[in-house]
Amino acid sequence: QKGSKFCDEAIKYYSITNHPLSSAHELELIYTLKDKITYFEAEKKINASGDLNPLLASVQTHASIRYETPDKNLFCKDPFKYIHHSKLTPNEGFTDELVEDLLKIKNTLNSTNQSLIDYGQQSAGNILLLNNQSAQIIKEIILNRIKKYLNSYKDSNDGFINKWPKNSTLHGWIIELKTGGSLGSHMHKLGWLSGSLYLKLNKPSNSNQGNIIFDLKGVTYPSASKSFPSKEYNIEKGDIVLFPSSIFHKTVPFESEETRVTLAFDIKPNF
Repeated sequence: QKGSKFCDEAIKYYSITNHPLSSAHELELIYTLKDKITYFEAEKKINASGDLNPLLASVQTHASIRYETPDKNLFCKDPFKYIHHSKLTPNEGFTDELVEDLLKIKNTLNSTNQSLIDYGQQSAGNILLLNNQSAQIIKEIILNRIKKYLNSYKDSNDGFINKWPKNSTLHGWIIELKTGGSLGSHMHKLGWLSGSLYLKLNKPSNSNQGNIIFDLKGVTYPSASKSFPSKEYNIEKGDIVLFPSSIFHKTVPFESEETRVTLAFDIKPNF
């Protein structure tokens, strides 16, 4: 917003700091503001350093489609392959009573500003740190699902699997959408593995209202009229979706008179 001089200063200082996401922010700025040659020079330097994180992957995957070149990101080259959609069961502790208790907890939480949400709200803090039996039960259910997820991809060569963070935190929050509500396209640059668990979702039969859509386009990146792949998943109450934090996702607008309630979560590296 302040012009190219300030963007050049930002790129300069991102390049000389060792913050975990500095190289990603540097490459993102170069990609959106500079030419193709400058981008590839910066990408080569960053890859040589071994840096990998969700934001770098989002930028590099987008650039590979726009410039029609191989994707060289070290985090996850084919995020669609790592989307896992399944249903939770009573055998693992996911019961109607648990859901009702979690919905009661939701009503006690403070909300935080979230510009991506239309007609809805997001809870503040980490619900999975609450000293509450139901919060701890759902936390264990999620952690067990993540263990199974990792085991199913244990032979992967992608960095987000074989360089899984040694120290991490499971961070969870509630998103509630009201009539006409939706969540805009975004990715989780501070995450590693992300997920959505659906606590409440009533929609007309054969409707895609409230579904989740994954894509590689992003929001503000220059697309040069290229076609970016996307995939929609039909979501129901009790479903859980796990996916690399690098992939963009959004929701189909929700028109029901009842609210749509999701427990979203990230495995976040402890830097």
